[in-house]
Amino acid sequence: MNKGAITYALPNWKKPFGLMALSFFFTFFILLGVDSVQAASLDFGWGTPIEITEKIERKGEKQYLVWPIQISNRSGKRWLPRLDIVAVTDTGKQYAPTPTLKVSASGEAASLASLENHLFPSVTRHAMVVFERIDPKAKVIHLYVGGLVDIPDREMKYLRITYKRSLSGWEWEDSSALE
Repeated sequence: MNKGAITYALPNWKKPFGLMALSFFFTFFILLGVDSVQAASLDFGWGTPIEITEKIERKGEKQYLVWPIQISNRSGKRWLPRLDIVAVTDTGKQYAPTPTLKVSASGEAASLASLENHLFPSVTRHAMVVFERIDPKAKVIHLYVGGLVDIPDREMKYLRITYKRSLSGWEWEDSSALE
């Protein structure tokens, strides 16, 4: 295994299509209030976070939370995403993603750092946001995403996506916009 790489099978992007479609429309309506031209040009979608364990020789195991996302640029111009993603648990802990950690997947997905290059028109990019050592006692996780609008004179708006832990993993609970 390469150093700094996690092996993970990409989720079937068609399987959670309903959730993805819901997230696209939700993001569209959030950004519509900010700037209708910009809102019509960007789609942000996400899948369900998955907890994975990496076995490390002689050191034991390392826990990760992997969150699949995708961004589509329909603006007709190059766009430089400046995403600000943070995870906050109900145990009061805050986590920043590990942007350079690569996920080896059976499909095309970028690390968060490589996603923050220019996004050309009519392109959809898939990425894996990787968090290390999320509190195993957490029952709720809020994922905050900022930087979805590239308008310098406007304040950054955040999208909050909330998941609750269940026996089968994390389940989506709510999405809302914050200023």
